[in-house]
Amino acid sequence: YLDNTDNQSLSYNPATYTLSISGGTGTAIGSLIAFRAKKLVSETGLVSGTEYDFVTPVIDYNDGSGFNSSTGIFTAPQTGIYTFNIRYDAVIGAGIKIYLNGQEYEKVAEAISSSGPVFRSITMKLSANNVVKVVVNIGMRLESGTGCFSGYRGY
Repeated sequence: YLDNTDNQSLSYNPATYTLSISGGTGTAIGSLIAFRAKKLVSETGLVSGTEYDFVTPVIDYNDGSGFNSSTGIFTAPQTGIYTFNIRYDAVIGAGIKIYLNGQEYEKVAEAISSSGPVFRSITMKLSANNVVKVVVNIGMRLESGTGCFSGYRGY
C-alpha cells in the first residue's frame, strides 16, 4: 500500500513474517508452525488391550521444530489455535485418543469396526509448551498399525 500524502509504504517479508512501514520499525506477525510425520511399519507382538504412543518417526516437514519424531510428541512453540490430523491405517477394534499434557483430552475413534484408513481431525487451543500426542489402544490385536500425524497453528 502506498499512501501518496505521507509517501510511506507498507511491506511484508514472507521469509521472516515481518510487516514493515517505511520510516518506521517492523514487527513480526507470526511464524510458520506445521509438521507431518508418518509411521510406515506396524509393530507386532504387542500386548492386546494395551495403549501405545503412536510414534511417527518419518518426518515430511517440521516447521517451527515442535514435533519430536523419537517420541511422537508435539510441543507447541507458541500459544495459538492448532489443528491436528490423524490418519490411522486401522487395526479392527483399536481406538485412538489425543493426550494433552499427559492427560486424555479426547477419544477421536473408538472400537474401529473395519480395516482401512481412518481420518480424524481435532482443533485445540494450546499455550506455549503444551504437549500433544496420539495414543492407540490396539484392542485385541497384537500390532500397532500405521498412519500419519500432522498439525499446524492457524492465524
